[in-house]
Amino acid sequence: MNQRTGVHGILDEHQELLGTVPDHVVAEKAGLSLSAVGRYRRSRGIAPYQGYKFGQREGGAPVPRRRSRLEDFRDVLGVLPDKEVARRAGLTPEGVRIYRKRKGIPRRSPVGELAHLEAARTPARGPLAWRVDLGSPDGTETVVVFATDLVGASRAARSAALGREARVEQVSFVGPVLTAAAQERARRLGHG
Repeated sequence: MNQRTGVHGILDEHQELLGTVPDHVVAEKAGLSLSAVGRYRRSRGIAPYQGYKFGQREGGAPVPRRRSRLEDFRDVLGVLPDKEVARRAGLTPEGVRIYRKRKGIPRRSPVGELAHLEAARTPARGPLAWRVDLGSPDGTETVVVFATDLVGASRAARSAALGREARVEQVSFVGPVLTAAAQERARRLGHG
């Protein structure tokens, strides 16, 4: 009987495992180094084990998915600034941004957030423009209304629905309304 000895002889006995389990498993069973198993497998044109890439462990058991810390903050992603969500979750703002983008959650405009805060904090010296999204059984409609505050904008938008069943879905501050007097003042100062 002509039996090969050495690395090749040992791995010939374990060849059916190559490519079906990780190389380190074959190396352990054969009592050889990982590099020796890898060299032998490549010399035979056998592709490496790919099971770990498809979410399965040895024997076909599924690999449990790691749960992100951001799952608990899903309701505020895209609503609060990434920096604030990161602070609450104990992560970096960049990590929050990557997660939000991967999940397809758009970010809220920081300019819009600052405008909302500013509009809520300062009493209006005149009418302000607000963009209001109204939801109804027919779909979503966007209107622009003039009001001195958020509550007034919501009321004005609902009355603009003209008796149709509509709910306010989102209110966004646009900016101050430039009155005729303010336009004239800007023109005189050379700004317009």
